[in-house]
Amino acid sequence: MSHIATRRIPKSVVELFTYDLTTFFAEDNFDVVYSDDTADTIWVDYEKILPWIEFNMFSKVTFRVFTHKHSFEGRSHINVVLPCKTSEVKIETFQNFLNKLYEAFGTDDKHREWLTELEAIEYGKKRIERFWTKGEGKNVYYMELVGGVNFIMFRILFFNNIASGRMIQTL
Repeated sequence: MSHIATRRIPKSVVELFTYDLTTFFAEDNFDVVYSDDTADTIWVDYEKILPWIEFNMFSKVTFRVFTHKHSFEGRSHINVVLPCKTSEVKIETFQNFLNKLYEAFGTDDKHREWLTELEAIEYGKKRIERFWTKGEGKNVYYMELVGGVNFIMFRILFFNNIASGRMIQTL
């Protein structure tokens, strides 16, 4: 009997990665790389080097945790950023990741999918972006893939809960 390999399409952005984003704060192996305190908001950026490279592009992840000073509800907005340098990523790798996002989440909020011919020609020279708003109720999240002149960034903004429904516990 032969086994046929099946590709699992993620149901949420959390399932997209091998690294479990929900465990970011489970171990004390992250650094505080930035913090700011304004009249209304405190935010802290925590950064961790990933144990492997995700999608042949992302080797680190940054969590920006926001706390609103005047409406403390025990919940924090969390902005997750996976950055890398454009010079380190071939267009085929960028395209493969974009294809994976399209397969999992469909066209973006502006009904775009694959790279256009012009975008492929301008890769690394002009900004390329796709964004999706997904989930419902308390599990709404926003994803943005940006390819710029010197960087590629995949950003996820969780508004209260991560897509799996589990809260990320902050310090």
